[in-house]
Amino acid sequence: MSDYGSTAGVAVYVKHMTNSSGAFDTTTKPTLADVDTILGEICAQLNGWLAAADYGVPVTSARATPILDRYANLGAAGMCELTMRSAGYSKDDQNKRENKFMDEFYKAEAFINSGALLGLGVTTIATAPALHQFRVGGRNAGHQAARPIFRRTMFGNDPAAENDGNKEASYSSDI
Repeated sequence: MSDYGSTAGVAVYVKHMTNSSGAFDTTTKPTLADVDTILGEICAQLNGWLAAADYGVPVTSARATPILDRYANLGAAGMCELTMRSAGYSKDDQNKRENKFMDEFYKAEAFINSGALLGLGVTTIATAPALHQFRVGGRNAGHQAARPIFRRTMFGNDPAAENDGNKEASYSSDI
């Protein structure tokens, strides 16, 4: 089972691959099981893009899922087209059906990254910054912040001396 799209939704785009009733089954190429697998792979890719954009996966917002369903169906239709013998590279015809479907599917990543899903009620997952709770220095035995053992003016260093136009103090003085 996939998070987005459906085998019936894929069949809408690739009627020439379905049976006489317009559905996938065990006699069609690809089979219903194949289309289910392909749809699951496409949904995994969508979920990867969603997770990278800090959305919770799978998306369940009733206003956003129809769009994700469409992208999943388009991607799966493109992959189904790739199962056909005539699919693949042709120097004479660059505009094959699978390319059209996949071009539309790959627009999903830009759509997800645009933030448009926020307007459709999809919430993001708050992630901690990379240096969240990072502290410089250690803790002493009493679990208090350790005090630095050096000061800025030690060893003849006077950082304020440079600001007033004077030359910095010599390192040989007052060690």
